[in-house]
Amino acid sequence: MPRLRPLLLAAVVLLGPACPPAAAAPRTTAPAAPAMAADALLDTIGVNLDPRDEALVANLRGAGIRHVRARGVADPADPTWAALRALTEAGLRVDLVADPGTDWATFADAAASLGKGLESLEAEGDAGPLRLAARAHPALRDVPLLAPAGDGAADYHTARLELDGRCPGCVPGPAEGLGSASPGGSLQVTEATLGAGVPEAVAARYLPRLLLGHATTATRTYLGALAGEQADPGLLGPDGSPARAHRDLANLVALLADPGPAFTPGRLAYRLSGDTDGLRHLLLQKADGRYWLVLWVEKPSFDPASGRELALPAQPVSIGLADPVAAARAFAPDLGTAPERHFAGPTRTIELEVPDRPLLVELLPQPPPEAVSAAPATSRPSGSPLAGDRSRAPGPPAAAGGDRRTPATTRGSAPAAAAPAGRERGPLAFTGSAALPLLVASGLLVLVGMAALAASRRRWHHHR
Repeated sequence: MPRLRPLLLAAVVLLGPACPPAAAAPRTTAPAAPAMAADALLDTIGVNLDPRDEALVANLRGAGIRHVRARGVADPADPTWAALRALTEAGLRVDLVADPGTDWATFADAAASLGKGLESLEAEGDAGPLRLAARAHPALRDVPLLAPAGDGAADYHTARLELDGRCPGCVPGPAEGLGSASPGGSLQVTEATLGAGVPEAVAARYLPRLLLGHATTATRTYLGALAGEQADPGLLGPDGSPARAHRDLANLVALLADPGPAFTPGRLAYRLSGDTDGLRHLLLQKADGRYWLVLWVEKPSFDPASGRELALPAQPVSIGLADPVAAARAFAPDLGTAPERHFAGPTRTIELEVPDRPLLVELLPQPPPEAVSAAPATSRPSGSPLAGDRSRAPGPPAAAGGDRRTPATTRGSAPAAAAPAGRERGPLAFTGSAALPLLVASGLLVLVGMAALAASRRRWHHHR
C-alpha cells in the first residue's frame, strides 16, 4: 500500500481544481423595493427666503437649491417684484405667497411677470379669490394653487412643521391625519422649522434628515419660515455666512444630482440587519443604473429641555443584497464628496457603521452577461472600478448641474441594474477546461483501485 500513496496523492491534486464548490452561498431573501429617482429627491427641497437678500440667494444657488418660497407684496411697484424676477431669470422656481388683503387682479398681473419661473401660487387663508383671479388671467390658468388642508379650491394642500428642538422622527409627520383631504396625496410642507436654540452642529444633522424623511410623503418641503420679510432656513450663521447645515446639504445635493430627461427607476432586493434600532433608509437610483442607498439613525441628537447636544454612537448595520453588485462606495456628506470607503466586488454583503447623519452607499450593478462576453479578455467592463483603486474608480460627483453620464448611457435607455443577472454555475456544471484533469484523475483512481485489489488477493492467498 505505501507504493500506492503517490498515485493517490496525484489523483487528489488533479481532481481538486476540477470539482466545483459543493454549493453557492445562500442569497438574501427580501422583496424588491422600488427606487426613487435621485434627481427627483432634489426637487423635494425648497427654502423660504426674502428675495431681496442677495447673500442668501447666492448661497442657495451655490448649494444647488432649485425651489424657493417667497411673499409677493400688494404694491406691484415694490422692489420685491424686481428681486423675484431676478430669481426666476437665474433659474430658480418660485412658490409665490399672496399677501393678505391684496388686490387680486393687480396681484395676478404682477405674478404673471415672473413667467415660467412661477411654480405655484399660494393663499394663506381662503384660496377662492386667488383661484378666481388666477383662472381669469391667461398666463396663470395652469399654475397650481396651494392652500391649507381642507380647502377644496387647492391643487396642493399645505402643512407646517415645527420641531421645537426635537428630532425630525420624534414628531408626527405632516401627512398624518390628512388622509383623503389632500387630493391625490399632494402635500407640500411650506414651513419646516427646527426651533430656537438648536446648535449649528445639530441643525446640520436634523435638516438633511428632515428632508430625506419627507421625500416620499411630501411633494416639497421648504426649510425655514416666512415671518414678514425675514426667513430663517437654518442654512446661514448669525453673520450670514454659510453654516454647517448649508455645507452638508450642498454636498448631499452634489452627490445625488443627476440632471437630464426623466426615467423610470428600477427595483432592488435588499435587507438590512444588525443594530437597526431607529435606522431609516431611502433607496434612490440614477439614470446610469447605479443605486444609492441613504442610511441614517433617527434618534435625538439634542435635548431641548437642557439645551445639551447628545452623542450617539454609530450603529453596525449589514446590507444584504439578493444579487451581487460589482462594487460599492460609501459617502459621508458631512465630510465631503469624496468616497470614504470602497467595497470590492462582486459582493452581496456590505458592512457599515451608520451614524445619526446621512450615509450614502453607491451600488454599482453587475454588467449584463452579453456585455461581459463581448468585452476583450484584457479589458475591464465599462463602469466597473476596482474597489480601493482610486485611479480607476469614477471621481466624486461634480457640483449640481454637471452631467456626469458616460456617452453610451442615456435616460431613455433601460437602467443597467434592470438587466437580468448572469446565471451562476451549478454545483455539477463542469467546464471544458476541467475535463482533461478530471479524466486523468479518474484514470489514476482506477489504477489505484486495481492495484489495491490485486494486493489484497495476494495477502489472502498468503494467509491460506
